[in-house]
Amino acid sequence: RAVGFGFCDAIVLTGQLLFPSLLRWRAAGELAELCRQTGRRDVASRLVAVQRLIRRHLGPTFRGPERFGGWLKGATAIGQQADVWGTLFALWLGVLHAREAEAAARAVANAVRRGTILYQGAVRHVPTDLNANPASAWERTVGVKNNTYQNGAYWHTATGWLLNALGRRDPGLAADVFAELIRHLREQDFRRGEGRQ
Repeated sequence: RAVGFGFCDAIVLTGQLLFPSLLRWRAAGELAELCRQTGRRDVASRLVAVQRLIRRHLGPTFRGPERFGGWLKGATAIGQQADVWGTLFALWLGVLHAREAEAAARAVANAVRRGTILYQGAVRHVPTDLNANPASAWERTVGVKNNTYQNGAYWHTATGWLLNALGRRDPGLAADVFAELIRHLREQDFRRGEGRQ
């Protein structure tokens, strides 16, 4: 078992992991740029080669079954659920090839319209219609009940990635989600105090 991203530390994921692969791709690119700026073009070339390797294998490794409709899976062994956050992050990074990106963006927009990943502008880790089973969003967790914490709760951490993906495909839908987020933030503003109206 590995924990490749802080917002999945209560979820058991094994095999190849999507989110750490995306983080490695991003880090390799950022380090390559630093190396170019400091005259280390040889190291930059090796890092760019790492990026190319990850990009070439990302889709084939993490493409979910046809029923996922474009979502990438979170892991290749335990945790092969549709990974909403990982898919959104991949879209935001621009790491997917065109056909993979199109399928993922379509899955995102369809899920928002169906109401399976979003609540008051917050994003679920796994679409509600692709839970591992009736008692859990993810296949295996470390003591986390269904629909709580990282196992089916909704977080605003991934909302920016979601808005970016929707904005490219359906700006009107992105505007609706953004308005819902702002409504939620205004209603839940702690500065309004106890018993707020």
